[in-house]
Amino acid sequence: MGRIVELSEQVANMIAAGEVVERPASVIKELMENSVDAGAAALTVEVQNGGAVFMRLTDNGSGMSKDDAESAFLRHATSKIRRAEDLASIGTLGFRGEALAAIAAVSRVELMTREGGAPLGTCLTLEGGAVVSREEIGCPEGTTIIVRDLFFNTPARKKFLKRDITEASYIQAVVMRAALASPEISFKLIKDGRQELHTPGDNRLSSAIYASMGREFFAGLLPVNAEHMSVRVAGYASKPQSTHGNRQRQHFFVNRRPIRSPMLSTALEEAYKGSVMTGRFPACVLHLELDERTVDVNVHPSKQEIKFASERDVFDALFYAVRTAVEKNESRPEYAPKKVPSMTFTYAQKPVSPPAGSSAGRPYEFRAEAAEHGAAEAVLHDVAQAGEPVRVKVGADRKEVLILPPVKTAAEDGMPEPQPKAAADTGLKEQQSTLLGAWRLAGELFSAYIIVEDGDEVVFIDKHAAHERIIYEQIKKDARAMSQALILPVTVRLLPESLDAVNRDMDNINRLGFDIGELGHGGLIIRAVPDGVAADEAEQTIGEIAQSLIDGKSAPGYNAFDELLHLIACKAAVKAGMKSGEAELFELAERVMKLRDIRFCPHGRPVAFVMKKREFEKQFKRV
Repeated sequence: MGRIVELSEQVANMIAAGEVVERPASVIKELMENSVDAGAAALTVEVQNGGAVFMRLTDNGSGMSKDDAESAFLRHATSKIRRAEDLASIGTLGFRGEALAAIAAVSRVELMTREGGAPLGTCLTLEGGAVVSREEIGCPEGTTIIVRDLFFNTPARKKFLKRDITEASYIQAVVMRAALASPEISFKLIKDGRQELHTPGDNRLSSAIYASMGREFFAGLLPVNAEHMSVRVAGYASKPQSTHGNRQRQHFFVNRRPIRSPMLSTALEEAYKGSVMTGRFPACVLHLELDERTVDVNVHPSKQEIKFASERDVFDALFYAVRTAVEKNESRPEYAPKKVPSMTFTYAQKPVSPPAGSSAGRPYEFRAEAAEHGAAEAVLHDVAQAGEPVRVKVGADRKEVLILPPVKTAAEDGMPEPQPKAAADTGLKEQQSTLLGAWRLAGELFSAYIIVEDGDEVVFIDKHAAHERIIYEQIKKDARAMSQALILPVTVRLLPESLDAVNRDMDNINRLGFDIGELGHGGLIIRAVPDGVAADEAEQTIGEIAQSLIDGKSAPGYNAFDELLHLIACKAAVKAGMKSGEAELFELAERVMKLRDIRFCPHGRPVAFVMKKREFEKQFKRV
């Protein structure tokens, strides 16, 4: 072991930078906190090439004197605490005094600042933590800091930076959280010359949410405002019908400080218990206000984690505040759809005789049943009169079916019958026996399982699992899914990690049948989705894809395309609980029974199981 020596100030600052400055977004976060503490009412962030090349932050805060400007870059130099006792009651965002020293140690920094009432300002230039030049200049009141060439002297750190678009998205997320934390301040973000975010600074949290997270997100929120055990909780949380596929849209602020807290996430989700589906997560923008002496913010280098003197009081306060809001607003909006005839078309696969002289007969005939028989008869009458097929949307899911005009028999045309009428009335049962052997479609159970009689066995088929496997194998075989263009493209806003995951695997996602483009502002535009995925599921599906990519990238043996293929196959497959027509049941049963190539769904669940006739007879005491 070597001798113990004291590190130089430069090396110590670079080590400190490793704790404070992880990426360009870390720099922006620290600089914005200083601006907020300086009383700024407006703050502008400008970045180029993801921030690694150029970052500039301008505020209209109190500014600094010439002496304070130089002292600000010393380690542990701060205006925010004086005594050890001050650590027990911290009311500012920054307080340690190491941020500027750490940033300057690994970049080239230019500072321009002027105090209110001072005739001139100060300009400092630093490189690698050392002051290169100092001079008096004319400049606006407030402070402007320019940071160039981040990690220029620590290449080992620089190589861990991600693509420019990813680093820029992290910066946007940091600015967004700062805007949500301080709605009284106007925040502006300019990336590569284009304005990406601008909040009004009108001291209304609703305005900050609307400006930074979008109209659709805000429309899915409900207000929260309550106090419990001296903990005040105010802000917004999801309506039960507006949840998300992950926790990335949960934003918590304690005394205006953005924090991460599994405990607060748990309290939030407990408040929604029984109101949202499993696997769905509420979003929120919630501010907690409590006595500064009951919070320890000095437990993490980046100050994103804190400790509470009484976690139970904080948990209960958030739980009851959100639970009360959910219970008051849980009812869905009233919807009175226009009454239309309820028509169900049953697809009966039965042979019909072609009219004499025709080149080909129609292979299928549709029979219609309706709650309002007049409506059904009118549709069929129109089809018969037109003599041409007509496409009609029917059922709750508005599924499109083709109604064929009735084919006249030979007798109706005045010609002798080519076969006995009884043979012409052969139904689905006899047709199956002729074409496929002994098995028979016996029905459907619980709108989820197909029942097939096959000799002395009964086969129960999970229709969702079977359909999911069919879709999975088809896409895998074709190496590309069928795509359906959207009449109205769908816009989706993603948080940085999700956006990076989608951009990184865009080729795989497009192979699944999507057509996606970038919009900026952390947004994507979806022009097409895989066949079978509904337009109103596009945003949720992309969110689930992003989460799957995030969760799987560190898993050994992870195959991104295969995992996404599982997800899309599941989305496009018929769902348990959906009503299925006879033709759909028949087609799924045929694939399982005839080809015998489907045993498990892509997730490993069995597609079917068999019960012998003898097992039934045992239950009825016949054997």
